[in-house]
Amino acid sequence: MKWGACALASALLVAACGGGGSPSVPEGSASAGSGTSTSGSGTSTTTPAVATPVANDLIVSLAKSVLVNSGSDQATLTVTAVDASRNIVASVPVAVALDSNATFTPDAGTTTGANGVYTGKIAIGSDKANRLINYRVTSGSLVKTGAVSVTGTVIESSSTPSKPRPGESVVLRVVVRDSAGNGMAGAKVNVSGLPGIAIPAQTTDAAGVVNVGFVAPVVGIYPVAIEGGGVTSSLALQVQSAVTGTVAPAVGPVSGASEIATPVVVAANTIGSTANQSEIRALFYAANNVPIRDMRVRFSLQSTPLPGESIASGSSVVYSDVTGAARTSYIAATSSSPTNGVVVRACYDLNDFAEGTCPNRVDTTLTVASSPVSLTIGSDNVITKNTSGIQYIKQFQIQAVDAAGNAKADVPLSAVVDIDGYWKGSNPPAPPTLLTRDIWVTNSSGVAVFTSKWCDNEDLNRNTVLDAGEDTNQDGALTPRKSDTALSFVNGVAKTDSSGLALMQLSYPQNLATWLRVKIKVTAGVSGSEGEATYTYVLRAAEEDATNGAFRIPPYGSSLGQPSPGVDANGEGCRTPN
Repeated sequence: MKWGACALASALLVAACGGGGSPSVPEGSASAGSGTSTSGSGTSTTTPAVATPVANDLIVSLAKSVLVNSGSDQATLTVTAVDASRNIVASVPVAVALDSNATFTPDAGTTTGANGVYTGKIAIGSDKANRLINYRVTSGSLVKTGAVSVTGTVIESSSTPSKPRPGESVVLRVVVRDSAGNGMAGAKVNVSGLPGIAIPAQTTDAAGVVNVGFVAPVVGIYPVAIEGGGVTSSLALQVQSAVTGTVAPAVGPVSGASEIATPVVVAANTIGSTANQSEIRALFYAANNVPIRDMRVRFSLQSTPLPGESIASGSSVVYSDVTGAARTSYIAATSSSPTNGVVVRACYDLNDFAEGTCPNRVDTTLTVASSPVSLTIGSDNVITKNTSGIQYIKQFQIQAVDAAGNAKADVPLSAVVDIDGYWKGSNPPAPPTLLTRDIWVTNSSGVAVFTSKWCDNEDLNRNTVLDAGEDTNQDGALTPRKSDTALSFVNGVAKTDSSGLALMQLSYPQNLATWLRVKIKVTAGVSGSEGEATYTYVLRAAEEDATNGAFRIPPYGSSLGQPSPGVDANGEGCRTPN
Protein backbone atom coordinates (compact mmCIF):
# COMPACT_ATOMS: atom_id res chain seq x y z
CA MET A 1 0.00 0.00 0.00
CA LYS A 2 2.75 2.43 0.97
CA TRP A 3 4.92 1.38 -1.92
CA GLY A 4 2.11 1.94 -4.47
CA ALA A 5 1.31 5.42 -3.15
CA CYS A 6 4.96 6.44 -3.22
CA ALA A 7 5.61 4.97 -6.66
CA LEU A 8 2.75 6.82 -8.32
CA ALA A 9 3.51 9.95 -6.35
CA SER A 10 6.93 9.93 -7.98
CA ALA A 11 5.37 9.37 -11.41
CA LEU A 12 3.01 12.31 -10.91
CA LEU A 13 5.80 14.47 -9.42
CA VAL A 14 4.32 14.54 -5.96
CA ALA A 15 6.70 14.51 -3.00
CA ALA A 16 7.21 12.06 -0.20
CA CYS A 17 5.42 9.32 1.59
CA GLY A 18 6.42 8.52 5.17
CA GLY A 19 8.26 5.38 6.08
CA GLY A 20 7.02 2.84 8.57
CA GLY A 21 8.62 1.66 11.76
CA SER A 22 9.07 -1.90 12.91
CA PRO A 23 5.92 -3.19 14.61
CA SER A 24 6.18 -4.41 18.17
CA VAL A 25 5.32 -7.96 19.12
CA PRO A 26 1.79 -8.00 20.57
CA GLU A 27 1.54 -8.88 24.22
CA GLY A 28 0.31 -12.43 24.70
CA SER A 29 1.34 -13.65 21.27
CA ALA A 30 2.81 -17.14 21.18
CA SER A 31 6.47 -17.74 20.38
CA ALA A 32 8.29 -20.92 19.55
CA GLY A 33 10.38 -22.50 22.31
CA SER A 34 12.45 -25.65 22.68
CA GLY A 35 12.71 -28.31 25.34
CA THR A 36 15.07 -31.20 26.10
CA SER A 37 14.07 -34.67 27.21
CA THR A 38 16.32 -37.65 28.07
CA SER A 39 15.42 -41.30 27.63
CA GLY A 40 18.03 -43.93 28.39
CA SER A 41 21.32 -42.97 26.85
CA GLY A 42 19.78 -40.69 24.18
CA THR A 43 18.81 -37.02 24.31
CA SER A 44 16.26 -35.50 21.94
CA THR A 45 15.06 -31.94 21.43
CA THR A 46 11.38 -31.23 20.66
CA THR A 47 9.64 -28.01 19.56
CA PRO A 48 6.12 -27.56 20.92
CA ALA A 49 3.36 -26.44 18.52
CA VAL A 50 2.79 -22.68 18.30
CA ALA A 51 -0.70 -21.64 19.34
CA THR A 52 -2.71 -19.77 16.71
CA PRO A 53 -3.12 -16.14 17.84
CA VAL A 54 -6.67 -15.20 18.79
CA ALA A 55 -8.22 -11.72 18.68
CA ASN A 56 -10.56 -10.29 21.27
CA ASP A 57 -12.20 -7.99 18.73
CA LEU A 58 -12.13 -7.05 15.04
CA ILE A 59 -12.27 -3.49 13.76
CA VAL A 60 -13.71 -3.50 10.22
CA SER A 61 -13.78 -0.50 7.88
CA LEU A 62 -14.40 0.17 4.19
CA ALA A 63 -12.61 2.65 1.94
CA LYS A 64 -16.01 3.33 0.36
CA SER A 65 -19.55 2.16 0.91
CA VAL A 66 -20.72 2.56 -2.70
CA LEU A 67 -19.35 0.89 -5.84
CA VAL A 68 -20.18 2.13 -9.33
CA ASN A 69 -20.96 -0.68 -11.74
CA SER A 70 -18.55 0.10 -14.57
CA GLY A 71 -16.73 -3.10 -13.57
CA SER A 72 -13.42 -1.61 -12.45
CA ASP A 73 -14.44 -0.07 -9.14
CA GLN A 74 -13.33 -1.74 -5.90
CA ALA A 75 -13.74 -1.15 -2.17
CA THR A 76 -10.84 -1.89 0.16
CA LEU A 77 -11.95 -3.84 3.25
CA THR A 78 -9.63 -3.37 6.23
CA VAL A 79 -9.74 -5.66 9.27
CA THR A 80 -7.69 -4.83 12.38
CA ALA A 81 -7.33 -7.51 15.07
CA VAL A 82 -6.92 -6.35 18.69
CA ASP A 83 -6.65 -8.06 22.07
CA ALA A 84 -8.56 -7.23 25.26
CA SER A 85 -6.26 -4.26 25.89
CA ARG A 86 -6.89 -2.96 22.34
CA ASN A 87 -3.36 -3.80 21.25
CA ILE A 88 -2.93 -5.14 17.73
CA VAL A 89 -2.54 -8.88 17.22
CA ALA A 90 -0.51 -10.30 14.34
CA SER A 91 -1.05 -13.58 12.45
CA VAL A 92 -4.75 -13.82 13.31
CA PRO A 93 -6.68 -15.88 10.72
CA VAL A 94 -9.39 -13.89 8.91
CA ALA A 95 -12.05 -15.12 6.48
CA VAL A 96 -14.32 -12.95 4.33
CA ALA A 97 -17.51 -14.13 2.60
CA LEU A 98 -19.72 -12.15 0.18
CA ASP A 99 -23.12 -12.71 -1.39
CA SER A 100 -24.81 -11.29 -4.52
CA ASN A 101 -22.23 -12.68 -6.97
CA ALA A 102 -19.53 -10.31 -5.70
CA THR A 103 -15.85 -11.19 -5.39
CA PHE A 104 -13.23 -10.66 -2.67
CA THR A 105 -9.48 -10.67 -3.32
CA PRO A 106 -7.11 -10.62 -0.31
CA ASP A 107 -4.15 -8.30 -0.67
CA ALA A 108 -1.83 -10.82 1.00
CA GLY A 109 -2.39 -14.16 2.74
CA THR A 110 -5.19 -15.18 5.07
CA THR A 111 -3.98 -13.68 8.37
CA THR A 112 -3.33 -10.23 9.81
CA GLY A 113 0.11 -8.81 9.16
CA ALA A 114 2.72 -7.67 11.65
CA ASN A 115 0.69 -4.48 12.10
CA GLY A 116 -2.43 -6.49 12.97
CA VAL A 117 -4.13 -5.50 9.72
CA TYR A 118 -5.70 -7.66 7.00
CA THR A 119 -6.92 -6.06 3.77
CA GLY A 120 -8.58 -7.08 0.54
CA LYS A 121 -10.70 -5.79 -2.32
CA ILE A 122 -14.46 -6.15 -2.78
CA ALA A 123 -15.55 -6.04 -6.44
CA ILE A 124 -18.93 -6.47 -8.12
CA GLY A 125 -17.90 -9.49 -10.23
CA SER A 126 -19.62 -10.02 -13.56
CA ASP A 127 -23.03 -8.86 -12.30
CA LYS A 128 -23.47 -5.13 -12.96
CA ALA A 129 -26.98 -4.86 -11.48
CA ASN A 130 -27.66 -2.31 -8.76
CA ARG A 131 -27.83 -4.22 -5.50
CA LEU A 132 -26.59 -4.59 -1.94
CA ILE A 133 -23.52 -6.77 -1.36
CA ASN A 134 -23.39 -8.17 2.16
CA TYR A 135 -20.04 -9.16 3.65
CA ARG A 136 -19.28 -11.40 6.63
CA VAL A 137 -15.89 -11.25 8.34
CA THR A 138 -15.00 -14.07 10.74
CA SER A 139 -12.05 -14.90 12.93
CA GLY A 140 -12.60 -17.79 15.32
CA SER A 141 -15.83 -17.02 17.16
CA LEU A 142 -15.79 -13.34 16.15
CA VAL A 143 -18.20 -12.26 13.40
CA LYS A 144 -18.59 -8.81 11.81
CA THR A 145 -21.05 -7.98 9.05
CA GLY A 146 -21.79 -5.05 6.78
CA ALA A 147 -22.75 -4.12 3.26
CA VAL A 148 -21.61 -2.29 0.13
CA SER A 149 -24.11 -0.93 -2.36
CA VAL A 150 -23.70 -1.15 -6.15
CA THR A 151 -25.09 1.70 -8.20
CA GLY A 152 -24.87 3.22 -11.67
CA THR A 153 -27.48 1.41 -13.77
CA VAL A 154 -29.49 3.65 -16.07
CA ILE A 155 -32.49 2.60 -18.17
CA GLU A 156 -33.33 4.45 -21.38
CA SER A 157 -36.57 3.71 -23.18
CA SER A 158 -38.51 4.89 -26.20
CA SER A 159 -41.44 3.60 -28.22
CA THR A 160 -42.06 3.46 -31.95
CA PRO A 161 -44.39 5.07 -32.73
CA SER A 162 -43.97 7.35 -29.73
CA LYS A 163 -47.71 8.13 -29.53
CA PRO A 164 -49.48 5.14 -31.11
CA ARG A 165 -53.14 4.73 -31.95
CA PRO A 166 -55.32 1.94 -30.46
CA GLY A 167 -54.56 -1.41 -32.10
CA GLU A 168 -51.33 -0.16 -33.66
CA SER A 169 -48.19 -2.30 -33.33
CA VAL A 170 -45.67 -0.76 -30.92
CA VAL A 171 -42.00 -1.56 -30.35
CA LEU A 172 -40.61 -0.48 -26.99
CA ARG A 173 -36.82 -0.17 -27.13
CA VAL A 174 -35.09 -0.50 -23.76
CA VAL A 175 -31.38 0.11 -23.24
CA VAL A 176 -29.77 -0.81 -19.92
CA ARG A 177 -26.46 0.99 -19.34
CA ASP A 178 -23.82 0.95 -16.60
CA SER A 179 -22.24 4.00 -14.96
CA ALA A 180 -19.78 4.38 -17.87
CA GLY A 181 -22.59 4.41 -20.43
CA ASN A 182 -21.83 0.93 -21.74
CA GLY A 183 -24.69 -1.43 -22.53
CA MET A 184 -25.24 -4.14 -19.91
CA ALA A 185 -25.45 -7.52 -21.63
CA GLY A 186 -27.53 -10.30 -20.08
CA ALA A 187 -29.69 -8.04 -17.90
CA LYS A 188 -33.21 -9.36 -17.35
CA VAL A 189 -35.85 -6.77 -18.28
CA ASN A 190 -39.47 -6.83 -17.12
CA VAL A 191 -42.11 -4.55 -18.63
CA SER A 192 -45.52 -4.04 -17.00
CA GLY A 193 -48.30 -1.49 -16.68
CA LEU A 194 -50.27 -2.17 -19.86
CA PRO A 195 -53.77 -3.40 -18.99
CA GLY A 196 -54.55 -6.85 -20.34
CA ILE A 197 -51.11 -7.24 -21.87
CA ALA A 198 -48.71 -9.75 -20.29
CA ILE A 199 -45.14 -9.27 -21.49
CA PRO A 200 -42.65 -12.03 -20.65
CA ALA A 201 -39.22 -11.10 -19.25
CA GLN A 202 -36.50 -10.59 -21.84
CA THR A 203 -32.70 -10.47 -21.65
CA THR A 204 -30.60 -7.67 -23.11
CA ASP A 205 -28.27 -8.41 -26.00
CA ALA A 206 -24.55 -7.60 -26.17
CA ALA A 207 -25.39 -3.89 -26.57
CA GLY A 208 -27.70 -3.89 -23.52
CA VAL A 209 -30.81 -3.63 -25.71
CA VAL A 210 -34.17 -5.39 -25.75
CA ASN A 211 -37.03 -4.64 -28.13
CA VAL A 212 -40.46 -5.39 -26.71
CA GLY A 213 -43.40 -5.64 -29.11
CA PHE A 214 -47.09 -5.27 -28.24
CA VAL A 215 -50.36 -3.88 -29.58
CA ALA A 216 -51.42 -0.48 -28.25
CA PRO A 217 -54.46 -0.56 -25.91
CA VAL A 218 -57.35 1.92 -25.89
CA VAL A 219 -56.84 5.70 -25.78
CA GLY A 220 -55.12 6.84 -22.60
CA ILE A 221 -51.81 7.51 -20.91
CA TYR A 222 -50.18 4.42 -19.44
CA PRO A 223 -47.28 4.52 -16.95
CA VAL A 224 -45.22 1.63 -18.31
CA ALA A 225 -42.90 0.26 -15.63
CA ILE A 226 -39.53 -1.05 -16.82
CA GLU A 227 -37.31 -3.02 -14.46
CA GLY A 228 -33.80 -4.18 -15.23
CA GLY A 229 -30.30 -4.16 -13.80
CA GLY A 230 -31.60 -3.59 -10.29
CA VAL A 231 -33.43 -0.33 -11.07
CA THR A 232 -36.92 0.64 -12.18
CA SER A 233 -37.78 3.26 -14.77
CA SER A 234 -41.05 4.36 -16.32
CA LEU A 235 -42.31 5.57 -19.66
CA ALA A 236 -45.55 7.47 -20.06
CA LEU A 237 -47.03 5.82 -23.15
CA GLN A 238 -49.70 8.04 -24.67
CA VAL A 239 -52.16 6.20 -26.90
CA GLN A 240 -54.08 8.76 -28.90
CA SER A 241 -57.07 8.62 -31.20
CA ALA A 242 -56.88 8.83 -34.96
CA VAL A 243 -57.87 12.50 -34.78
CA THR A 244 -54.84 14.68 -35.50
CA GLY A 245 -53.69 17.48 -33.26
CA THR A 246 -54.35 15.65 -29.99
CA VAL A 247 -50.86 16.48 -28.68
CA ALA A 248 -50.43 20.12 -27.68
CA PRO A 249 -47.69 22.04 -29.49
CA ALA A 250 -44.28 22.04 -27.85
CA VAL A 251 -43.33 25.17 -25.94
CA GLY A 252 -40.41 27.12 -27.41
CA PRO A 253 -38.61 29.02 -28.64
CA VAL A 254 -35.76 26.61 -29.37
CA SER A 255 -32.37 27.90 -28.21
CA GLY A 256 -30.45 24.67 -28.83
CA ALA A 257 -30.87 21.62 -31.06
CA SER A 258 -28.40 18.81 -31.65
CA GLU A 259 -28.26 15.21 -32.85
CA ILE A 260 -25.82 12.46 -31.87
CA ALA A 261 -25.28 8.80 -32.78
CA THR A 262 -24.11 6.23 -30.21
CA PRO A 263 -21.90 4.51 -31.26
CA VAL A 264 -20.52 6.43 -34.21
CA VAL A 265 -19.06 3.24 -35.70
CA VAL A 266 -21.35 0.22 -35.93
CA ALA A 267 -20.60 -3.21 -37.35
CA ALA A 268 -22.45 -4.33 -40.46
CA ASN A 269 -25.34 -6.74 -39.95
CA THR A 270 -25.50 -10.17 -41.48
CA ILE A 271 -28.37 -10.68 -43.91
CA GLY A 272 -31.63 -11.04 -42.00
CA SER A 273 -30.21 -9.67 -38.73
CA THR A 274 -30.93 -6.32 -37.05
CA ALA A 275 -28.66 -6.88 -34.04
CA ASN A 276 -26.18 -4.11 -34.85
CA GLN A 277 -27.75 -0.72 -34.24
CA SER A 278 -26.78 2.80 -33.26
CA GLU A 279 -29.02 4.95 -31.10
CA ILE A 280 -29.90 8.29 -32.69
CA ARG A 281 -30.87 11.01 -30.23
CA ALA A 282 -32.02 14.55 -31.00
CA LEU A 283 -31.91 17.03 -28.08
CA PHE A 284 -33.91 20.24 -27.80
CA TYR A 285 -33.55 23.03 -25.24
CA ALA A 286 -35.22 26.37 -24.64
CA ALA A 287 -33.65 29.30 -22.80
CA ASN A 288 -31.73 28.49 -19.60
CA ASN A 289 -31.24 24.91 -20.79
CA VAL A 290 -34.90 23.99 -20.16
CA PRO A 291 -35.72 20.73 -22.04
CA ILE A 292 -38.47 21.00 -24.65
CA ARG A 293 -41.07 18.25 -24.44
CA ASP A 294 -43.26 17.06 -27.33
CA MET A 295 -41.07 18.45 -30.09
CA ARG A 296 -42.22 16.79 -33.34
CA VAL A 297 -39.31 14.94 -34.98
CA ARG A 298 -39.02 12.79 -38.12
CA PHE A 299 -35.77 10.93 -38.71
CA SER A 300 -34.59 10.02 -42.19
CA LEU A 301 -31.50 8.83 -44.09
CA GLN A 302 -29.89 11.41 -46.36
CA SER A 303 -26.89 9.43 -47.60
CA THR A 304 -26.42 7.02 -50.47
CA PRO A 305 -28.64 3.99 -49.66
CA LEU A 306 -26.94 0.86 -48.34
CA PRO A 307 -28.47 -2.63 -48.45
CA GLY A 308 -30.47 -3.56 -45.36
CA GLU A 309 -30.21 -0.25 -43.51
CA SER A 310 -33.22 1.47 -42.01
CA ILE A 311 -34.47 3.86 -39.33
CA ALA A 312 -36.44 2.06 -36.63
CA SER A 313 -39.10 4.77 -36.41
CA GLY A 314 -39.63 4.84 -40.17
CA SER A 315 -41.42 7.98 -41.27
CA SER A 316 -43.43 8.21 -38.02
CA VAL A 317 -43.29 11.29 -35.82
CA VAL A 318 -41.20 10.88 -32.66
CA TYR A 319 -42.00 13.21 -29.76
CA SER A 320 -39.28 14.44 -27.42
CA ASP A 321 -39.59 13.33 -23.80
CA VAL A 322 -39.28 15.25 -20.52
CA THR A 323 -35.50 15.44 -20.97
CA GLY A 324 -35.91 17.07 -24.39
CA ALA A 325 -34.70 13.94 -26.21
CA ALA A 326 -36.30 12.25 -29.20
CA ARG A 327 -34.83 8.81 -29.90
CA THR A 328 -34.76 6.24 -32.65
CA SER A 329 -32.27 3.67 -33.89
CA TYR A 330 -30.25 3.28 -37.05
CA ILE A 331 -30.29 -0.40 -38.08
CA ALA A 332 -26.95 -1.06 -39.73
CA ALA A 333 -26.61 -2.11 -43.35
CA THR A 334 -25.24 -5.46 -44.48
CA SER A 335 -22.26 -3.79 -46.16
CA SER A 336 -19.76 -1.18 -45.04
CA SER A 337 -20.02 2.55 -45.68
CA PRO A 338 -17.41 5.25 -46.26
CA THR A 339 -16.14 6.94 -43.12
CA ASN A 340 -19.01 9.10 -41.79
CA GLY A 341 -20.86 7.94 -44.89
CA VAL A 342 -24.24 7.46 -43.20
CA VAL A 343 -26.13 10.71 -42.67
CA VAL A 344 -29.19 10.71 -40.42
CA ARG A 345 -31.35 13.83 -40.46
CA ALA A 346 -33.80 14.93 -37.79
CA CYS A 347 -36.50 17.27 -39.12
CA TYR A 348 -38.33 19.03 -36.28
CA ASP A 349 -40.85 21.67 -35.33
CA LEU A 350 -42.88 22.80 -32.33
CA ASN A 351 -46.06 21.99 -34.26
CA ASP A 352 -47.22 19.12 -36.46
CA PHE A 353 -45.76 19.17 -39.97
CA ALA A 354 -46.47 17.13 -43.08
CA GLU A 355 -44.39 14.13 -44.05
CA GLY A 356 -41.86 15.11 -46.72
CA THR A 357 -41.39 18.62 -45.33
CA CYS A 358 -38.56 19.72 -43.05
CA PRO A 359 -39.18 23.01 -41.20
CA ASN A 360 -35.92 22.72 -39.22
CA ARG A 361 -33.16 20.15 -39.22
CA VAL A 362 -30.03 18.78 -37.58
CA ASP A 363 -27.79 16.04 -38.99
CA THR A 364 -25.40 13.47 -37.59
CA THR A 365 -23.07 10.99 -39.25
CA LEU A 366 -21.83 7.48 -38.50
CA THR A 367 -19.88 4.68 -40.13
CA VAL A 368 -20.87 1.09 -40.92
CA ALA A 369 -17.82 -1.19 -40.91
CA SER A 370 -17.32 -4.84 -41.71
CA SER A 371 -13.56 -5.57 -41.74
CA PRO A 372 -12.28 -6.70 -38.31
CA VAL A 373 -9.47 -4.68 -36.81
CA SER A 374 -7.86 -4.57 -33.38
CA LEU A 375 -6.57 -1.35 -31.78
CA THR A 376 -4.08 -0.68 -29.00
CA ILE A 377 -3.28 2.69 -27.39
CA GLY A 378 0.28 3.16 -26.13
CA SER A 379 2.21 5.94 -24.40
CA ASP A 380 5.64 6.90 -23.03
CA ASN A 381 6.84 8.93 -20.03
CA VAL A 382 7.31 12.23 -21.86
CA ILE A 383 5.34 15.42 -21.19
CA THR A 384 5.91 18.49 -23.39
CA LYS A 385 4.60 22.06 -23.35
CA ASN A 386 3.21 24.39 -25.95
CA THR A 387 5.00 27.62 -26.86
CA SER A 388 3.35 29.58 -24.04
CA GLY A 389 4.44 27.01 -21.47
CA ILE A 390 0.94 26.99 -19.99
CA GLN A 391 -0.40 23.93 -21.77
CA TYR A 392 0.90 20.41 -21.20
CA ILE A 393 0.83 18.00 -24.15
CA LYS A 394 0.81 14.22 -23.78
CA GLN A 395 1.05 12.07 -26.90
CA PHE A 396 -0.42 8.60 -27.46
CA GLN A 397 0.21 6.17 -30.28
CA ILE A 398 -2.50 3.99 -31.80
CA GLN A 399 -1.61 0.68 -33.40
CA ALA A 400 -4.02 -1.17 -35.69
CA VAL A 401 -3.70 -4.77 -36.81
CA ASP A 402 -5.94 -7.19 -38.67
CA ALA A 403 -7.12 -10.60 -37.48
CA ALA A 404 -3.76 -12.12 -38.44
CA GLY A 405 -1.78 -9.52 -36.47
CA ASN A 406 -0.55 -7.70 -39.56
CA ALA A 407 -0.28 -3.91 -39.48
CA LYS A 408 -3.43 -2.32 -40.90
CA ALA A 409 -2.77 0.78 -42.99
CA ASP A 410 -5.18 3.63 -43.78
CA VAL A 411 -7.63 2.74 -41.00
CA PRO A 412 -9.83 5.79 -40.38
CA LEU A 413 -9.97 6.64 -36.67
CA SER A 414 -12.16 8.68 -34.36
CA ALA A 415 -11.35 9.51 -30.76
CA VAL A 416 -13.15 10.98 -27.75
CA VAL A 417 -11.98 11.87 -24.26
CA ASP A 418 -14.23 11.66 -21.22
CA ILE A 419 -13.37 13.09 -17.80
CA ASP A 420 -14.20 10.49 -15.14
CA GLY A 421 -13.93 12.98 -12.30
CA TYR A 422 -11.54 14.98 -10.16
CA TRP A 423 -9.73 15.00 -6.84
CA LYS A 424 -9.80 17.65 -4.09
CA GLY A 425 -7.20 18.14 -1.39
CA SER A 426 -4.39 20.35 -0.10
CA ASN A 427 -1.64 18.65 -2.11
CA PRO A 428 -1.54 17.13 -5.61
CA PRO A 429 -3.05 13.65 -5.35
CA ALA A 430 -0.99 10.49 -5.76
CA PRO A 431 -3.45 7.62 -6.37
CA PRO A 432 -1.82 4.22 -5.75
CA THR A 433 -3.65 2.83 -8.79
CA LEU A 434 -5.24 4.41 -11.85
CA LEU A 435 -8.70 3.45 -10.60
CA THR A 436 -8.28 4.66 -6.99
CA ARG A 437 -10.94 7.10 -5.90
CA ASP A 438 -10.59 8.47 -2.33
CA ILE A 439 -6.92 8.40 -1.32
CA TRP A 440 -5.67 7.39 2.12
CA VAL A 441 -1.93 7.43 2.85
CA THR A 442 -0.31 5.66 5.78
CA ASN A 443 2.14 8.00 7.51
CA SER A 444 5.36 7.14 9.34
CA SER A 445 3.39 6.41 12.51
CA GLY A 446 1.28 3.80 10.77
CA VAL A 447 -1.83 5.99 10.79
CA ALA A 448 -4.02 6.18 7.68
CA VAL A 449 -4.51 9.83 6.69
CA PHE A 450 -7.28 10.98 4.33
CA THR A 451 -5.44 13.11 1.75
CA SER A 452 -7.55 13.40 -1.39
CA LYS A 453 -11.30 13.30 -2.01
CA TRP A 454 -12.57 11.86 -5.32
CA CYS A 455 -15.62 13.46 -6.93
CA ASP A 456 -17.41 12.07 -10.00
CA ASN A 457 -17.95 14.20 -13.09
CA GLU A 458 -21.11 16.20 -12.42
CA ASP A 459 -22.25 15.91 -16.05
CA LEU A 460 -23.96 12.57 -15.47
CA ASN A 461 -25.40 12.20 -18.98
CA ARG A 462 -22.38 13.85 -20.64
CA ASN A 463 -24.47 16.30 -22.66
CA THR A 464 -22.43 19.36 -21.51
CA VAL A 465 -25.67 20.92 -20.24
CA LEU A 466 -26.25 21.61 -16.54
CA ASP A 467 -29.36 19.52 -15.91
CA ALA A 468 -31.42 19.37 -12.73
CA GLY A 469 -29.63 17.52 -9.94
CA GLU A 470 -26.17 17.67 -11.55
CA ASP A 471 -24.66 20.68 -9.74
CA THR A 472 -23.32 18.65 -6.81
CA ASN A 473 -20.96 21.34 -5.51
CA GLN A 474 -23.55 24.09 -6.05
CA ASP A 475 -21.24 26.46 -7.91
CA GLY A 476 -23.69 27.07 -10.77
CA ALA A 477 -21.67 25.17 -13.38
CA LEU A 478 -20.62 21.64 -14.32
CA THR A 479 -17.45 20.47 -12.59
CA PRO A 480 -15.08 19.65 -14.17
CA ARG A 481 -15.52 21.52 -17.43
CA LYS A 482 -15.59 19.60 -20.70
CA SER A 483 -12.98 22.08 -21.98
CA ASP A 484 -10.47 21.16 -19.26
CA THR A 485 -8.91 18.68 -21.71
CA ALA A 486 -8.69 18.56 -25.50
CA LEU A 487 -7.89 15.55 -27.71
CA SER A 488 -6.69 15.76 -31.30
CA PHE A 489 -4.79 13.82 -33.95
CA VAL A 490 -1.28 15.14 -34.61
CA ASN A 491 -1.23 17.23 -37.80
CA GLY A 492 -4.91 16.35 -38.27
CA VAL A 493 -4.08 12.88 -39.62
CA ALA A 494 -6.90 10.67 -38.31
CA LYS A 495 -5.86 7.41 -39.94
CA THR A 496 -3.06 4.90 -39.60
CA ASP A 497 0.08 5.09 -41.71
CA SER A 498 1.71 2.27 -43.69
CA SER A 499 2.94 0.75 -40.41
CA GLY A 500 -0.55 0.71 -38.91
CA LEU A 501 0.30 3.59 -36.54
CA ALA A 502 -1.32 6.94 -35.79
CA LEU A 503 -0.45 9.66 -33.30
CA MET A 504 -2.83 11.70 -31.14
CA GLN A 505 -2.30 14.13 -28.30
CA LEU A 506 -4.09 15.26 -25.16
CA SER A 507 -3.58 18.85 -24.03
CA TYR A 508 -4.52 20.41 -20.71
CA PRO A 509 -3.58 23.49 -18.64
CA GLN A 510 -0.68 23.06 -16.22
CA ASN A 511 -2.81 23.92 -13.18
CA LEU A 512 -5.05 20.87 -13.77
CA ALA A 513 -2.23 18.29 -13.92
CA THR A 514 -2.59 15.45 -11.35
CA TRP A 515 -6.14 16.50 -10.42
CA LEU A 516 -8.15 14.88 -13.24
CA ARG A 517 -8.60 11.33 -14.50
CA VAL A 518 -9.75 10.83 -18.07
CA LYS A 519 -10.69 7.93 -20.32
CA ILE A 520 -9.65 8.06 -23.96
CA LYS A 521 -11.61 5.96 -26.43
CA VAL A 522 -10.48 5.35 -30.00
CA THR A 523 -12.73 3.70 -32.58
CA ALA A 524 -11.71 2.31 -35.94
CA GLY A 525 -13.60 3.15 -39.11
CA VAL A 526 -13.41 -0.56 -39.88
CA SER A 527 -14.78 -2.41 -36.94
CA GLY A 528 -15.23 -5.88 -35.59
CA SER A 529 -15.36 -7.34 -32.10
CA GLU A 530 -12.22 -5.36 -31.13
CA GLY A 531 -12.65 -2.24 -33.25
CA GLU A 532 -12.07 0.12 -30.35
CA ALA A 533 -9.63 0.68 -27.49
CA THR A 534 -9.70 2.68 -24.27
CA TYR A 535 -6.94 4.21 -22.15
CA THR A 536 -7.31 5.55 -18.60
CA TYR A 537 -4.95 8.40 -17.76
CA VAL A 538 -4.31 10.59 -14.72
CA LEU A 539 -3.10 13.96 -16.01
CA ARG A 540 0.64 14.17 -15.37
CA ALA A 541 2.94 17.14 -14.84
CA ALA A 542 6.37 17.88 -16.26
CA GLU A 543 9.30 16.97 -14.01
CA GLU A 544 10.75 20.48 -14.21
CA ASP A 545 7.60 21.86 -12.53
CA ALA A 546 7.71 19.48 -9.56
CA THR A 547 8.44 22.14 -6.93
CA ASN A 548 6.64 25.22 -8.18
CA GLY A 549 4.11 24.09 -10.80
CA ALA A 550 0.71 25.75 -11.01
CA PHE A 551 -0.89 22.38 -10.23
CA ARG A 552 0.34 22.61 -6.63
CA ILE A 553 -2.63 24.93 -5.93
CA PRO A 554 -5.86 22.83 -5.81
CA PRO A 555 -8.00 23.88 -8.80
CA TYR A 556 -11.21 22.31 -7.47
CA GLY A 557 -10.98 23.13 -3.76
CA SER A 558 -9.45 21.35 -0.79
CA SER A 559 -12.45 20.42 1.41
CA LEU A 560 -12.41 16.69 2.17
CA GLY A 561 -15.72 16.48 4.02
CA GLN A 562 -16.12 14.59 7.26
CA PRO A 563 -14.71 11.11 6.73
CA SER A 564 -15.42 8.32 9.17
CA PRO A 565 -12.84 5.53 9.36
CA GLY A 566 -11.95 4.67 5.79
CA VAL A 567 -14.79 6.53 4.06
CA ASP A 568 -16.26 9.97 3.42
CA ALA A 569 -19.64 8.53 4.32
CA ASN A 570 -21.89 11.28 2.98
CA GLY A 571 -19.77 12.60 0.13
CA GLU A 572 -19.61 15.95 1.89
CA GLY A 573 -16.34 16.92 0.26
CA CYS A 574 -18.00 16.98 -3.17
CA ARG A 575 -20.92 19.15 -2.09
CA THR A 576 -18.91 22.34 -1.76
CA PRO A 577 -16.74 24.19 -4.31
CA ASN A 578 -14.25 25.05 -1.54
